[in-house]
Amino acid sequence: MSPGAINALQKAVMMAPGAGFREDAMARLVDAYARAGATERCRSAQRAYLSNYPGGVHATAVSRGCGAK
Repeated sequence: MSPGAINALQKAVMMAPGAGFREDAMARLVDAYARAGATERCRSAQRAYLSNYPGGVHATAVSRGCGAK
Protein backbone atom coordinates (compact mmCIF):
# COMPACT_ATOMS: atom_id res chain seq x y z
CA MET A 1 0.00 0.00 0.00
CA SER A 2 1.28 3.46 -0.80
CA PRO A 3 2.55 5.96 1.77
CA GLY A 4 -0.32 8.23 0.70
CA ALA A 5 -2.86 5.56 1.65
CA ILE A 6 -1.19 5.02 5.01
CA ASN A 7 -1.21 8.78 5.63
CA ALA A 8 -4.92 9.00 4.77
CA LEU A 9 -5.76 6.13 7.12
CA GLN A 10 -3.71 7.69 9.93
CA LYS A 11 -5.60 10.97 9.49
CA ALA A 12 -8.96 9.19 9.46
CA VAL A 13 -8.15 7.46 12.75
CA MET A 14 -6.85 10.61 14.45
CA MET A 15 -9.47 13.07 13.24
CA ALA A 16 -12.58 11.01 13.87
CA PRO A 17 -12.33 9.20 17.22
CA GLY A 18 -16.10 8.73 17.50
CA ALA A 19 -16.85 8.06 13.84
CA GLY A 20 -18.38 4.77 12.75
CA PHE A 21 -15.68 4.22 10.14
CA ARG A 22 -12.83 4.49 12.66
CA GLU A 23 -12.82 0.75 13.39
CA ASP A 24 -12.48 -0.03 9.68
CA ALA A 25 -9.73 2.57 9.25
CA MET A 26 -7.77 1.15 12.18
CA ALA A 27 -8.02 -2.38 10.76
CA ARG A 28 -6.96 -1.21 7.31
CA LEU A 29 -4.01 0.60 8.85
CA VAL A 30 -2.77 -2.67 10.33
CA ASP A 31 -2.99 -4.26 6.88
CA ALA A 32 -1.29 -1.27 5.23
CA TYR A 33 1.66 -1.39 7.62
CA ALA A 34 1.97 -5.15 7.15
CA ARG A 35 2.03 -4.78 3.36
CA ALA A 36 4.60 -1.99 3.63
CA GLY A 37 6.84 -4.18 5.81
CA ALA A 38 6.62 -1.70 8.70
CA THR A 39 6.52 -4.38 11.40
CA GLU A 40 6.81 -2.19 14.50
CA ARG A 41 4.17 0.23 13.27
CA CYS A 42 1.99 -2.70 12.31
CA ARG A 43 2.23 -4.18 15.78
CA SER A 44 1.49 -0.82 17.38
CA ALA A 45 -1.60 -0.36 15.19
CA GLN A 46 -2.59 -3.95 15.92
CA ARG A 47 -2.41 -3.37 19.68
CA ALA A 48 -4.39 -0.13 19.34
CA TYR A 49 -7.14 -1.81 17.32
CA LEU A 50 -7.43 -4.78 19.68
CA SER A 51 -7.44 -2.48 22.71
CA ASN A 52 -10.25 -0.35 21.26
CA TYR A 53 -12.23 -3.14 19.59
CA PRO A 54 -11.43 -6.48 21.30
CA GLY A 55 -14.62 -8.02 19.90
CA GLY A 56 -14.61 -5.99 16.72
CA VAL A 57 -15.62 -7.27 13.32
CA HIS A 58 -11.96 -7.21 12.20
CA ALA A 59 -10.45 -8.58 15.41
CA THR A 60 -9.61 -12.01 13.98
CA ALA A 61 -7.98 -10.59 10.85
CA VAL A 62 -6.12 -7.92 12.82
CA SER A 63 -4.86 -10.56 15.25
CA ARG A 64 -3.35 -12.43 12.32
CA GLY A 65 -1.79 -9.29 10.85
CA CYS A 66 1.85 -8.30 11.17
CA GLY A 67 2.98 -11.87 10.60
CA ALA A 68 1.41 -13.15 13.83
CA LYS A 69 0.10 -16.72 13.72
